[in-house]
Amino acid sequence: MVPAVTSNRSTGDRSCGRGVAQPGQRACFGSRRSGVQISAPRPIFTCRYLLTGLFTLFAALTWADSPDLAHYRVRKGDNLTRIATQFGVTIKDLHQVNKLASDLIRVGQNLKIERPFSRTKAKDIRWQSPLAKRGPVLREFGPYENGQGVMIPQNGVDIGVPAGSTIRNPAHGVIRYVGPQDEYGTVMIIEHGAGYSTVLAPLASESLAWRVDDAVLRGDILGKTDGPPQGNRPYLHLELRHRGKAIKPDRLLP
Repeated sequence: MVPAVTSNRSTGDRSCGRGVAQPGQRACFGSRRSGVQISAPRPIFTCRYLLTGLFTLFAALTWADSPDLAHYRVRKGDNLTRIATQFGVTIKDLHQVNKLASDLIRVGQNLKIERPFSRTKAKDIRWQSPLAKRGPVLREFGPYENGQGVMIPQNGVDIGVPAGSTIRNPAHGVIRYVGPQDEYGTVMIIEHGAGYSTVLAPLASESLAWRVDDAVLRGDILGKTDGPPQGNRPYLHLELRHRGKAIKPDRLLP
């Protein structure tokens, strides 16, 4: 069964390649503001046939009906200034959406963050690799030949790592999708602000402690890699996107 769409801010896109897609779907779609885009590992012509229907479906899911919220649990050493800076909002924003009487917050308190990263600029994002140690690159970013003379876009890199490797959050972010994807296993998509998003797969579903719309900090443990959904060699599939376009993820490599 196809899981429910977890983001209702989607719009059509005409670029397909080897990248992650919503299970059971063969076209591209993504977020207008965050750049979160999911593209199916299918030939480009399939976008043409399914784009109209998908665009109609997702256009009905409008952000105007529901505010863009994230959820953050206060940690030791936190204060409103730090939280506001990390997630690109103001202290006033946090006061208003949480109806806070003062600047005092307590460890374990759940805070809502409305429109996270609305003030974040690209220069504000500090990146790190999701891997502690770099393994061999099994498939590079960029187009490759599929053995039949057809060039297929590769939207990310596949890095050889042992199954069960710890995966960390590459930058402050909000988890926008977690779920299974044909040929990729369990996929996680994280919004980081300024139009950037990352895609990580395959992750072991039982190792994941986060839910969609959770706000996570750079370096947080997201989970562990799963066994390979294709082939015999375990790997991490890693994508970096900017405003919906896949770009070289060199800044995320150890």
